[in-house]
Amino acid sequence: MKSNLTATHKFYLTLLLAAALAAAAAYFLPFYLFGKIRDSANRIEKAKTEIALADRHLAESRAHGGQMSAYGAELEKIHSYFFSFKESLRVIEAAENIGKLTKTAIEIGVLDAKDNVARFRFSAVGSYPDVIRFVRLVENAPMYFEIENYWLERAAPASLGGADGLLGPRASLAAPSNVRATLTVKAFKAE
Repeated sequence: MKSNLTATHKFYLTLLLAAALAAAAAYFLPFYLFGKIRDSANRIEKAKTEIALADRHLAESRAHGGQMSAYGAELEKIHSYFFSFKESLRVIEAAENIGKLTKTAIEIGVLDAKDNVARFRFSAVGSYPDVIRFVRLVENAPMYFEIENYWLERAAPASLGGADGLLGPRASLAAPSNVRATLTVKAFKAE
């Protein structure tokens, strides 16, 4: 079959096909472009949400980091209340320092040490106010002590008479007598 199209007909036919393609492109191209724009907008919104979430996590981690450093300082303070195996003399030094501070003569004995607990016996001899001060300072020591047993007794008198030569019950009233406080104390070891 031979086509009898002239050059003018071919030109108009080509022009018609080009116009149809341009109309189809004009009709379908916006749908395609709007779809791409919508997908890009969704990706941008998702990225913004992820950035906001990451910023919030970063702020929270910085806040937690600040809290952790504060907790670290508090944890160091808490650990200072306990003693480790490396510094087991720290308990004895603390008791001796308390004894010097209160002007009492002290004796220290280690009863036992097992698990994370060491038990000591502190015996302090001095005037009643000094001995009571010793007990209070042990209770409030810079190291965590738990007093298990505590008893107070009158210490043996140094001489029979007082300074003025009095004897008997009046001698104990005239000269201050010494008392002995014996404490059984638990000290806890840091792990």
